[in-house]
Amino acid sequence: LDRTVSRDGRRTSAATAHLEPALSRENLQLLRNAAVEKVEIDGRRATGVRLNGGELISAKREVLLCAGAIKTPQLLMLSGIGGKDQLESLGVDVVADLSGVGQNLMDHACVNVAAGCRTSDAIDGLARPLRKAVVGARWLCDGKGWAASNAWEAGGLVFGSDAYPYPNLQYHFCPVHADYREGGGLTLRPGFQIQVDQLRPYSRGRVAITSRDPAADPSVRFNYLQDPRDAQELVEGVRRALAIVYAPAFNDFRADLRLPDTRNMSDEDLEAFVRATCGTDYHPSGTAKMGSGAEAVVDADLRVHGVDGLRVVDASVLPSIVSGNLNAPVQMIARKAADVIRGVEGLPAERPEYHFDADYDVAVAA
Repeated sequence: LDRTVSRDGRRTSAATAHLEPALSRENLQLLRNAAVEKVEIDGRRATGVRLNGGELISAKREVLLCAGAIKTPQLLMLSGIGGKDQLESLGVDVVADLSGVGQNLMDHACVNVAAGCRTSDAIDGLARPLRKAVVGARWLCDGKGWAASNAWEAGGLVFGSDAYPYPNLQYHFCPVHADYREGGGLTLRPGFQIQVDQLRPYSRGRVAITSRDPAADPSVRFNYLQDPRDAQELVEGVRRALAIVYAPAFNDFRADLRLPDTRNMSDEDLEAFVRATCGTDYHPSGTAKMGSGAEAVVDADLRVHGVDGLRVVDASVLPSIVSGNLNAPVQMIARKAADVIRGVEGLPAERPEYHFDADYDVAVAA
């Protein structure tokens, strides 16, 4: 999962919140450093998984594949579930001809807008040994302070303009300029930044295997900004982020503009900036999408089409990427799977209503 949340000054995740408390159960065993190489299938039914080293773990009822939007399609294809032509070209016996496996790859592309800070409010001082010791001592005492922060202190869903019927952008605010250098790691600089995420990308990528070797990395192509509408939405997002950076509330804090280096850029120059600095928010999804069409891989109960006893329970089942982070939606998918397997009726669907607040250019829940 991507983002984590904090409790009592400590970051938590699905593992610490759900898995660790359940490890004492007699019906749960956690294997460490074990890699699944393929799903074992007898005829058209999944019967277990094969681990590296050859160990077979058999399943009496079902196999739940929860390896994520990159590894899940790779394992499906290695197990004979995927596009027939591609599998046969690699010598993989075809169990289920599902051309949608590995297709429809989506992710949230993002761009950072950053400025320097003229005060000591930025958290870059954590890089200094004495400041780091003081911050660490406070966290040990009361679980508070900068050490309890995940750096992204604020955020929100934003309309790129009033032409959009839904918030198509997400902003994250960080009270430090995290300067990424290719091959040189991360440098914290005094400043603040707004990360601009495009929530509804039009571009689609794919995951494909290039070998029958489970240890071989799959070929992954995200195709970020392939559709020009994606770049245009990020350009609009950067312009709105610059308007926030130059709002009067930041006058006492803002120093030099760093990303981009000027606010007076044409749309063409801003698009060049977006394409040169665009990164990822690490939300891959969609490569085993739910549905009933030709490209669908799982049904509404997360069962793989054409294979009995096999479900996919991760972000790869999303037909369209969610407008936000994947952490909560993936945990909701897991809860849905648990309800379906146990025969428990889920909660009724709800759709919140939003309106556009012109004074602040944000989406507000009704």
